[in-house]
Amino acid sequence: MSFPLRITKGVMLKHYLLVEPFPITELQESSRIMTIFRTTFFAAFATLSAILFAGHAAAQTPAQQPPKENPIFAPIADDPRLPRVLLIGDSISMGYTLPVRELLKGKANVHRPAENCGPTSRGVQNLDAWLGDKPWNAIHFNFGLHDLKLIDGKHQVPLADYEKNLREIVKRLKGAGAKLIWCATTPVPKKNSPPRRNEDVPAYNAAAKKIMEENGIPLDDLYAFALPRIEKIQRPDNVHFTASGSKVLAKQVAKTIIEALETSADANGVSLVPAPAALKFREGSFELNAKTFIAASPGTEAEAERLAAALRVSTGLPLPVKQEKAAADCIALELDKPLEATLGLEGYRLSVAPSGVAIQAAGEAGLFYGGITFRQLLPPEAFGKSAAKDVAWKAPCVEIADAPRFVWRGLLIDMARHYQPLEFIKKLVDAMAMQKMNVLQIHLTDDQGWRIEIKKYPRLTEVGSIRKESPLREDRNRGDGKQYGPFFYTQEQLRDLVAYAQARHVTILPEIEMPGHAVGALASYPEYSCTGGPFETKTRWAIHEDIFCVGNEKTVEFLKDVLSEAIEIFPSEFIHIGGDEAPRVRWRNCPKCQALIKEKGLKNEAQLQTYLNRRIEEFLISKGRRLLGWDEILEGGLTPGATVMSWRGMNGGIAAANAGHDVVMSPTKPCYLDFSQSRAPGEPHAIGGYNPLDSVYAFEPVPPNLPEAKRKHILGTQGNLWGEFLVTPGDVEYFGFPRAAALAEVAWSPAKDRNFANFHGRLERHLKRLDQIPIGYRKLDPLPQGNGEPKK
Repeated sequence: MSFPLRITKGVMLKHYLLVEPFPITELQESSRIMTIFRTTFFAAFATLSAILFAGHAAAQTPAQQPPKENPIFAPIADDPRLPRVLLIGDSISMGYTLPVRELLKGKANVHRPAENCGPTSRGVQNLDAWLGDKPWNAIHFNFGLHDLKLIDGKHQVPLADYEKNLREIVKRLKGAGAKLIWCATTPVPKKNSPPRRNEDVPAYNAAAKKIMEENGIPLDDLYAFALPRIEKIQRPDNVHFTASGSKVLAKQVAKTIIEALETSADANGVSLVPAPAALKFREGSFELNAKTFIAASPGTEAEAERLAAALRVSTGLPLPVKQEKAAADCIALELDKPLEATLGLEGYRLSVAPSGVAIQAAGEAGLFYGGITFRQLLPPEAFGKSAAKDVAWKAPCVEIADAPRFVWRGLLIDMARHYQPLEFIKKLVDAMAMQKMNVLQIHLTDDQGWRIEIKKYPRLTEVGSIRKESPLREDRNRGDGKQYGPFFYTQEQLRDLVAYAQARHVTILPEIEMPGHAVGALASYPEYSCTGGPFETKTRWAIHEDIFCVGNEKTVEFLKDVLSEAIEIFPSEFIHIGGDEAPRVRWRNCPKCQALIKEKGLKNEAQLQTYLNRRIEEFLISKGRRLLGWDEILEGGLTPGATVMSWRGMNGGIAAANAGHDVVMSPTKPCYLDFSQSRAPGEPHAIGGYNPLDSVYAFEPVPPNLPEAKRKHILGTQGNLWGEFLVTPGDVEYFGFPRAAALAEVAWSPAKDRNFANFHGRLERHLKRLDQIPIGYRKLDPLPQGNGEPKK
């Protein structure tokens, strides 16, 4: 109902009553609407509130009434099509909340808690309830200093407590899934700030400014914005604005919120994964129809055909590719070489308008990723393997400029412990490409199996691809009594996989282990060991002492022969030689190895491994390739051009980068995706460790203690799916996803915008895309209440 009622300095909005804020000396935190009135209005307003709300209050018992409920700012129902915005703060922001809500009507759902919030212990206690359990798209928060209860001109909240409370609030706000904007209605420290009677106000503002800058939260300085424009009443601790002033402030607040939403990765229900570097929404949408075609400018023909083929499968539309200029109802691809300077070869620009779509990039990879993003703007069925029915193929109008943060965005799959079907590996490539990941390392050789055909050495697959049994999942020290194999990939099969991945801009990186993890090879050719054998392919997951004999020159020639055939299959820049977990006890007792150590003037067996690495690196360089190994290759000294994959924490990568070597950061925590992702009962057996989704998402590949000049050596990051307990494709999928999506965003998107709650909300739609491939995954746990901080 509504009432024909007018109060000085108030406005009517439906049945809500808005009264503009007045200067007050102390917030009455235990009252309801009366907190925004001068004390002289208290009695009159109490009478009015009794008339207006008595019926509602009488219908509830005290236990049923929500604490501090304020009818003026009662919660509103969300329009699910619109982004969600939260305004929190002090009594100043209470004055402009409803005007902002009106200005954003039809553009955003605007909410405001029923009680003021400030950097007090009470504010910290209440924040979780105010944030609620749904992610926000934007939070505009106003923390004025008069929330701190001035007493005799001094702040009741000491500066140390103020800083502590504000840091806790900011931490929780960052976990709320939103673009954050700090609003100031008191002057922040800057030149020519007005003098203040209360000298400690600048100290509090300086502390707030420092905290916000540390967290990358932009300032919406309402004080500076409003000061030259509106009538004001100034006090030592704050500034209160008139009715006209609140309208001016509301316009500024609405403007900053719209700008925040335009760059939000999930505004308007668009759930792009990984989040693009810069995104703005425009009015309208583009719809694919029977007239739509792909316009391919010179040099884009291959990518145009790939995009058209993918969309034809899912939409059932003809989508012909034409070598002509852009026109209405077309998706135009264009190579723009100057974009390389700003976006690199993998970056792109995507413009979606009602009349058509334009994708521009400096290289083919950028065109491909622009097409992936366009498909993500469409319904999830755009990634399906057959034509979907009753789907409106609409994409919202956007402007996107995007480029990856790192050049290496990888996954590893272990085929040596458990063979995986080639068709499944192709599905994995599809899922990686959809998430803009670009390196798939395939672990092909180990103690428990040799999986790559080498024609010069046929016994590698005749013998090495078989083991007598495998460990039981529930007891790794007992065998299942069943022969495993022969399982291996022919060279023709691997070439087919490489071509399939290349078409999706995924590099297949082979890993051929040396000198350790070699029993699969030594069971086939024992003469390349230190003892001569005999050996059997191992049936237990462990580190084994028998490794390649480096003192035997024929062993080195054998390894070069194997790599020669691998190089012919895999065109990757890098060849991974493993190098990890190689016990050197056999070398210490081997006359040939000890003779070589003495001949070459080496200090120890660790340097003997470096000697082997140098021989292999020289060979790879002669073939135009680069050597890559796990961080154990540091132990005897790095070879000149070696690249390190750091898995035993970050220290190996830091040491390599400081020495001028390139690095891929892949520490066990959180990059080992074969570790458990939940401690809940019923989870499948895992090799060990605990790497939940939010910890993977919180990973930062660039160590903070790495000098700025050395950070260029961090190529990126990689998640590893070791195969001891990943027996079937379903196992790989369950452990790999959605954690691979989290790592994809770490590797692609700007670090400053990372927000787990926001990502969690986008994942819900992204998982529907995985359903289309189809790729299985572990279902999402509910978003953690409160700060959403990663689990340790």
